[in-house]
Amino acid sequence: FPTKNTYSFDAEIIALCSNTVAVSQGQFGQHPLYIFCSDGVWGMSTDSSGSFAYTTCYPLMREVCNNPSSVTGIDSGVVFSTDKGLLLISGGKVTSLSAAIDRVDDSSHSLQCCEPLQRVASVVSLQQNYMNGQAGFVRYLQNAVVGFLYSERELIVSNHEYGYSFVLSLDS
Repeated sequence: FPTKNTYSFDAEIIALCSNTVAVSQGQFGQHPLYIFCSDGVWGMSTDSSGSFAYTTCYPLMREVCNNPSSVTGIDSGVVFSTDKGLLLISGGKVTSLSAAIDRVDDSSHSLQCCEPLQRVASVVSLQQNYMNGQAGFVRYLQNAVVGFLYSERELIVSNHEYGYSFVLSLDS
């Protein structure tokens, strides 16, 4: 293996995931491999000539994945969990997917995200557990497994320690 094809990381590698779907017109494979390390997320790009598997490696962000079981490839990028919540990385762009879920106001102990979630939570007796801090979404993510249902474009986030799962629609 020639040294020009060798990449090393000073930090611990937590997870790897490929992004095989075009991130935009003309950018197919811009960041086909994400390396989730203890010092952040790195992107590795391929060589268009086919001479080398990967020609570049560079840091994309300093957020650290806190759960390797959360790293999941989806149509538009890769989803992963951090101490800030569930994030989507597509190319070099990072989007928070959990912002609408994890809006618990600790002073008033109420769900602040949206009325439909409040209604669903109260129907399944989830609101009391959620409001008491037993399952803030960021905490829930630390031991969760994330899956992607391609036909429905839904992320399924499940943690065996709790009696419920979250389903996030990427279309809405």
